[in-house]
Amino acid sequence: MADEEVVERKRNHSKRQTRVLDMSQKNNVFLVCIFVALVYAFLLFSKYYALGYYDWDLAFYSQAARQLMRADQFVSVNKINFFGAHFSPVIFLVLTFFVLFQSAITLLFLKIFAFVFGGFFLAEYVRRFWDKKYILP
Repeated sequence: MADEEVVERKRNHSKRQTRVLDMSQKNNVFLVCIFVALVYAFLLFSKYYALGYYDWDLAFYSQAARQLMRADQFVSVNKINFFGAHFSPVIFLVLTFFVLFQSAITLLFLKIFAFVFGGFFLAEYVRRFWDKKYILP
């Protein structure tokens, strides 16, 4: 009877240690994601305020969001219907934020959020289902 209690205590102790290690790994991944978000935000906003966006993507999606808010699908940046060139129904999710903050910076924030959020869930997937040596200590 005493041996069973000792074995049960050891099992419970090892479970608690595993939970503590899992929480510390999760905190490390969260801190790395925050750091990446800050660095990525600094780089993107520095480029934005230095007028470094010389491609048409940000202008195209910004104007498309503005036009879709007004129930118009025509984008005059390249003179086409928005859904004729890029069928992306995810723009309607973006519009919920774009209605509140009508700026190209909103699109940059959503880009950063999607990038970091995807990285966090990828790290969580690796932590849970792969060997522990592939993730941060």
